[in-house]
Amino acid sequence: PKVSPIHANSRNGCKQNWTIVVCLDKRQINSRVLEDNMKTNLIVRIFPVLLVGLVIVAVSFSGCNTRLADQRVMELGPGEINSVVIDPVSHDQAVTVTANAEGAPINVHVFRFADEETVERAITLGIDSDKIIARQLDSHEISLTATIPAGQEGAIRFATAKAASAKIKISISN
Repeated sequence: PKVSPIHANSRNGCKQNWTIVVCLDKRQINSRVLEDNMKTNLIVRIFPVLLVGLVIVAVSFSGCNTRLADQRVMELGPGEINSVVIDPVSHDQAVTVTANAEGAPINVHVFRFADEETVERAITLGIDSDKIIARQLDSHEISLTATIPAGQEGAIRFATAKAASAKIKISISN
């Protein structure tokens, strides 16, 4: 059979009969391109959100099992004070401090870093403060455990108890 095209125009401007297939094919091609663009746009929009989500999850899980294991040697002169700051974690943190002092006994106080000024004033005046979480005084061998509240920096204050120098081997863990 012989196909002879009809060149009549429809209302959308496409030629009818066999050339209408070309118009439909163009529309199909355009719709496929549009679908592909929509998929690409969706991927481009979702990918950064997924990436940020994965980073947040990784960071939050990395803080869950934070281990504190600090060992150091500190030398204090007569009347000298030195502090160690404990980073905050998302849950209450039980901190264990052990120390061995050579030369002079030492005083150790554990408190929230935010309360440092109040604690220093209380220690200087020789009064008790409820801001001090744990303490051990006038000893060559220190062993104490204190719980630092969630989200709070802790501080461990070391000072000589007598007018003499001390070399202190310190271990801090949780």
